[in-house]
Amino acid sequence: MRLHGLFPCRMGYIPALSGYRQYLSVFHSASLALHEAKDTNSAFAEFLRKKEARGRCRTDFFSMLIMPVQRIPRYKLLVNELLSHTSALHADYAPLTECAEAVAKMGDRLNAACD
Repeated sequence: MRLHGLFPCRMGYIPALSGYRQYLSVFHSASLALHEAKDTNSAFAEFLRKKEARGRCRTDFFSMLIMPVQRIPRYKLLVNELLSHTSALHADYAPLTECAEAVAKMGDRLNAACD
């Protein structure tokens, strides 16, 4: 299977992932506030319970909130896994290496935004 050509065009999307920076910078405080609201406001807790019960995936609200936080590390793991199974002589090795470096840098920048 050849991936050649996929990563050069997709590399243009990595800077767009910096939009996560704002989300991640407020995630912890927003999550704490929402947990507190759920614990202290029975109407809000009931609203969440009803919405979570009617959805098709039945994923709870707080699990959905953390999904964007987990996305960049998953990309990093995926690309590194692909890279570990790709010969250095393969045409996809260089683009995968470039992609792995770019995703790692993006992850570092996002982690710095959260500090």
